[in-house]
Amino acid sequence: MSHCTDLLSVLSGDRLLFIDPHERYFHYHGDRTSGYAWHLKRDIRQLWDRLRDQFAPFCGGICGATEDLLTTAGHYPGTLFRFPLRCSPSELSQTTYSRDRLEALLDQFESDARLLLTFLHSVESIELLVRDDVAEQCSLRFRVCLSAECHDAVRRSRSSIVEAIKHHGNAAESVSTSYLLAVDTEKYTGSSGVERRTYRYWVNEFYAGGKVSTLLTELCNDPAVCRIPLVGTAIDLDGCNTDGPNPDTEPSTLLQDDDNCLVEHQKNKAAPSYSLECYDKATATAPPCGQVFCFLPLAMHEQTATGLPVHVNGHFAVSQNRQHLKWPSVNQSLASDPCLAWNHSLITELIPQSYTDLLMTATCHLSARQVYAAIPNVVDVDEKWQVRHLATYYHF
Repeated sequence: MSHCTDLLSVLSGDRLLFIDPHERYFHYHGDRTSGYAWHLKRDIRQLWDRLRDQFAPFCGGICGATEDLLTTAGHYPGTLFRFPLRCSPSELSQTTYSRDRLEALLDQFESDARLLLTFLHSVESIELLVRDDVAEQCSLRFRVCLSAECHDAVRRSRSSIVEAIKHHGNAAESVSTSYLLAVDTEKYTGSSGVERRTYRYWVNEFYAGGKVSTLLTELCNDPAVCRIPLVGTAIDLDGCNTDGPNPDTEPSTLLQDDDNCLVEHQKNKAAPSYSLECYDKATATAPPCGQVFCFLPLAMHEQTATGLPVHVNGHFAVSQNRQHLKWPSVNQSLASDPCLAWNHSLITELIPQSYTDLLMTATCHLSARQVYAAIPNVVDVDEKWQVRHLATYYHF
């Protein structure tokens, strides 16, 4: 089994799980099965010699996993996934990975890393470690994490959403929370140097309580949907649609508000007046750069382009390869698939509410230019996202 690149494995708690999509190696009650799990505390002694090669990747000290921890304690306080890279084509896929291709994947990860933590609730940092053929220890190549300045405030805001989800079905009221999210990235170079950057987002998350439409209530209870009425929107304060502080005002500074969350504060006492002409000038050459998230960003291409100047998140129904949302095909009605109706309900009913809350709270914390830049231009918005509910929120 040591040469099986399609044999995935997961170490979590006191379990070691192998996933065998070809159904070649495992049987259950005489029938082939696509996976098998062992209980470490109970089975580790008899398995260690027979499956030493499969345990080896989890015993090199990565994320604290060692041979002594597994054989003595029989428990790993976390979860590790092992995805062997395919070196030759198989029945599962013809895609293979060379060193150059792997480097390209890591480079792509680094370029997208600034977005990964935008709508996650439990993950607050991600590290990329690399170990070459001769090194005994892994070296840190890249890290993305919540900034220390906003960590506590972000955790509190996200906890309110998590608590609402835990009490799903009992919540009479919806929960909406807005906060400034600062994300730090660190890229480590071979010369022991480090490149640091900070990215900021004004984020709103909206969880729908009991006061939703009859259709959305039915879809929430539909086992074919099995999703949470949770959406979010985010202004990318360092993205292509924001120009930073308004040049007509004094430089902005980052201060702490009452919740210890970073907010942008203009030093000048009298804020200058702005017109829509000012907004048009600032954004005339900046194409909308909002991306679609299903907690993590979907691949950015024409099918996922919204034309909105903000990022949009939702517990959407997505395609099997997570490339795009499920949309009705030609001559297909929403009633033909509850997942299609679900996506439509999130876009027409919940996202407008999150978008409104995002902009309303942004007026208290961001510059006028940043707020104007986050208002969509109907000409740019993709027709799938041009729902009538959004039109009422274009003007303040």
